[in-house]
Amino acid sequence: MKRMFKMVNKIQDYEWGTQDYIAELIALEKKDDKPWAELWMSSHEKAPSYLPELDMTLDKAIARNPQYFLGKETAEEYNMKLPYLFKVLSSSKALSIQAHPNLDQAKTGYKKENEHGIALGDYKRNYKDDNHKPELICALTDFHAMCGFRPSWETINYFSELDLPSIFENFYQFKKLGDSVSWAKLFNEILRVSGDKKQAILERVRKNLSSLTDQYTSSWLAKLLDFYPNDIGAISPLFLNTFMLKPGQAIFLEAGLLHAYLQGSGIEIMANSDNVLRGGLTPKNIDVDELTSILKWDMKKADIQNYPSEQELINYEIPISEFSLRKLNLHGIYKLVNGKPTMLLLVSGNLVAKTASEILRVEKGESIFLTGQAKDVELSGQALVFIASTGTN
Repeated sequence: MKRMFKMVNKIQDYEWGTQDYIAELIALEKKDDKPWAELWMSSHEKAPSYLPELDMTLDKAIARNPQYFLGKETAEEYNMKLPYLFKVLSSSKALSIQAHPNLDQAKTGYKKENEHGIALGDYKRNYKDDNHKPELICALTDFHAMCGFRPSWETINYFSELDLPSIFENFYQFKKLGDSVSWAKLFNEILRVSGDKKQAILERVRKNLSSLTDQYTSSWLAKLLDFYPNDIGAISPLFLNTFMLKPGQAIFLEAGLLHAYLQGSGIEIMANSDNVLRGGLTPKNIDVDELTSILKWDMKKADIQNYPSEQELINYEIPISEFSLRKLNLHGIYKLVNGKPTMLLLVSGNLVAKTASEILRVEKGESIFLTGQAKDVELSGQALVFIASTGTN
């Protein structure tokens, strides 16, 4: 039986997507003007990849023979399922501010909502499954994002420059203490503001934008206020680290880390879950109590992973076993010692993948799935390749 398969992947056309990036990457002509937001390489039931040589989707192939497709160890550890979801993400405007639960929180929340009879499709449902959803985003283009609470002194200075302190009851206590407890109180106040007070805050930020010394933060405040004029989440650059990743740079998002992707295209890999708790920039449900119960309140600079662009192989730092990600600048031959369910995506160039009995030619924008039986794979050619798999690299 074959050990390497080309994949045909599904596209998600969310309204925040872009018109051209994914289409150009996979050389597929768009037949309408819907934005293309995500390309899923997955066995997820929502959008499983198709394996033409087997005439079936990846989830069904794995279900038919999990130990062959996943490898015995992965199949047993992850209940006969592929534990990660691999994506290309391309956004023209901000996604929602959000955080994801850890494993214990997901199990507890999922069980509780089931016991309360909240349907999976209910607007107010928070937990769609009982799994955690750590993830990593790696930039393919200049990629703008927010991630984690700023150091306290930055938030205090920004609020002061915009003349906001007098509006918030909990600001002066936070200014005095600068700790996570006082910040949690102020953050809760921000999220719960409504009515005339909310409009007064948004208007004051608009009025005083020119007073902000940080021009990058000021520019994103202006954009978010334009995109989401009545959403208090539009002021989140004041308290969330707001930055741009250059191509190849990445950031790992652990459970409880508040974040939002703002604009750009990147490679995203995550645990196979759909648990999202939102805090703003969205018409979807915002459950402040549940969100704040799972958040990490650390206030520090974002931990950006940065590597030399010319480095042949980059192993991104991922402290969990569900997934790993490598970036390979292939110039010649690379020996991939495998034995795990692995996906390869070519962002540029072309290559030939060989095992002892198979040869597969892969072009830009194409992706392949290597079963757990493909233990020694030789890659040759000139290409930029992203390699997703399970376990540590």
